[in-house]
Amino acid sequence: MFINGRVIDSQNISLGPGESTKVSFSHTDNELGNYEVKIEDYQDEYKVVIPKMIIIAVICTLIILLITGIYIFRRWFSEK
Repeated sequence: MFINGRVIDSQNISLGPGESTKVSFSHTDNELGNYEVKIEDYQDEYKVVIPKMIIIAVICTLIILLITGIYIFRRWFSEK
């Protein structure tokens, strides 16, 4: 199995005439981006992206921090 032109995994199998078998490969990528997978004549692409829930959580956290900062800033100036 090739990912972006690099050999990631391989399996050697021997089959007689008329025989068939199932072959499975598993691979995990941690870096964001587009990947091309090739196994013999089969070729496909997949994309690693940031899950939407993580993006939503980060945005919500930033909004909460901004509101808290504004609140603390206003209280600090109102006491002076």
